[in-house]
Amino acid sequence: MRRIFTFFTMMLATLTASAQSAESVTVPEGWTASQGEGNTINLQYSGNKRVKSVKVKIYHCFSVSETKKVVFSPGNLQYKASADTWRFAEHQWDYVGGTDANNVAYGNVYENGVKSDNTKIAADYDGWIDLFGWGTGDKPTHTSVTGSDYENFNDWGDNMNEDVYTWRTLAKAEWDYIINTRTTVSGIRYAKVKVKGVCGLLLLPDSWTSDIYTFSSNNQKDASFEEISDEDWEKIEVNGAVFLPSVGERRSNKKYANDNGSHNYNYGGYWSSSVASSSQGHCVGFHNKNVYTAGSPYKYYGRAVRLVRDAK
Repeated sequence: MRRIFTFFTMMLATLTASAQSAESVTVPEGWTASQGEGNTINLQYSGNKRVKSVKVKIYHCFSVSETKKVVFSPGNLQYKASADTWRFAEHQWDYVGGTDANNVAYGNVYENGVKSDNTKIAADYDGWIDLFGWGTGDKPTHTSVTGSDYENFNDWGDNMNEDVYTWRTLAKAEWDYIINTRTTVSGIRYAKVKVKGVCGLLLLPDSWTSDIYTFSSNNQKDASFEEISDEDWEKIEVNGAVFLPSVGERRSNKKYANDNGSHNYNYGGYWSSSVASSSQGHCVGFHNKNVYTAGSPYKYYGRAVRLVRDAK
């Protein structure tokens, strides 16, 4: 998700580094970033301290409209009810999953040696969950099947906001722009892949170039999931790719399934902040046969959350 560059200099200096744009760079106190020529930025130190080194974090941006770009969080959102604790997944391929009707266990997240399970969602559950009802940022373990209980959208990002960043959930139109509309350097917006044994949807940043990695298919909704080696994944991730794992879904009565109810497997559903009706919310979804941005499940169904922050 990010690259860290270390520069060694003495006293006052102006440095140049490669980056998508100055807006995607975070620099330490005393330094400023401005757009340079082409794909470079200028870093200038204006303080009065003796400078030995500076670390610059370069984030990769995704256009969500003609005028706005965002940066994705480093992983899916997770919640531990017993400690009232939120976190981003440690790895992009991490997902909690659950045990389905055939007693098959999905997921790869553990707590104290015990596998976490979305079907155990409860106010006192001491494992992690990552499938939430629509707009339940203020009540993440809510599982009521009454549509009016989900009338207001409470953004999960409010639980992760920091002094520097404000996290939020994408709207339906923004998801649609990322997957179907935006222009990237290579023309590639997404690919269906398998990382660390987990199928999912790979989103490529606006700056992605074809020489980084060649996919067997891209921007193709009915493509098969292409297996990515560990070595190739390191190269893909460091260049800004965002991986959305096939998380499955939590249905009514806390039941878990890895398909979408129509025998379409390796399903992944991610909420938007947009409402479809009084009882339904919009989500982006994908599985072995399709990728779509106009899903409208019941609001009490459990879907994953991948937050973003606006690029500034």
